[in-house]
Amino acid sequence: CHAMSHSLGGQFHIPHGRLNAILLPEIIGSNSAAAGKYAILAREAGLGGSADALAVRNLKNGLIRLRAQLQMPATLAQAGVEPAKVRQVSAQIVEAARKDPCSTNPVTVEDFTVRRVLEEVTGRG
Repeated sequence: CHAMSHSLGGQFHIPHGRLNAILLPEIIGSNSAAAGKYAILAREAGLGGSADALAVRNLKNGLIRLRAQLQMPATLAQAGVEPAKVRQVSAQIVEAARKDPCSTNPVTVEDFTVRRVLEEVTGRG
C-alpha cells in the first residue's frame, strides 16, 4: 500500500494519506492469503466475524465506510486523475512500487498484482 502510494504520489501529486485511503481496501482484498492477519486486525477493531473471510470482508467494508464518512475519494478518478493518464504511466507506477523500499507485504507481490490493484483504484473514464 505504501509503496504504491509513493509511486502514485510522485506521479500525480496526491497526498500520501489520501492515496492510502484509496488503496487500502483493494490491497486487503488482494492479500487473501494473509486473511488470518487481517481477521485479527478486524476483530481487534471490533469489526470481526465468526470466520476469517467474514472478518476480512468486514474490515474492508469498514475502511470503505470510514473513507466515505471522511468524504475522501474512492478512486484516482475521484481524486482528479484522468484514467487515461494512469494507463499511460502504469508500467512506471508498477516498476516504482516494486522497487520501493517500503514494498513489504504479507504475501509475495508480482507485477500483475500491482497492475490489478491499480486498475481497480483508477476508476472509470
